[in-house]
Amino acid sequence: MAKVKRKKSKPINISDSEWHVMEVLWDHGPMKMAAIIEVLMPQTNWSRTTIATLTSRLENKGYIGTDRQERAFTYIPLISRKKARHGKLNDLIDQVFGGKADEVVKLIIDDGKIDDKTFQKFQRRIKKKKK
Repeated sequence: MAKVKRKKSKPINISDSEWHVMEVLWDHGPMKMAAIIEVLMPQTNWSRTTIATLTSRLENKGYIGTDRQERAFTYIPLISRKKARHGKLNDLIDQVFGGKADEVVKLIIDDGKIDDKTFQKFQRRIKKKKK
């Protein structure tokens, strides 16, 4: 199998906790802090301060932005879920699998994480890609 050259992308530096905040913004769109807290507190049991800190970190990293409306900030994702997932996956492939994506695919198949229907969809997609 020929090694596929991938363009080296900038690492996505979003922690597991920060990812929860991003998921809320991706799912709900722009939100005020009070709404983010309302969604996250029941799921995580984090304090308001913890959620505010995570949001601030994401803003400092450039993954979310703010829009000041009235007296409260509205938080807006500046990176799409797709781009973030793509970046995190590339980071994982590079770090854990030495840049070999085929090793990831083999592991997923060998672990039975893909059912037959999905496997057949992938086969069709690969055939289309070869054309």
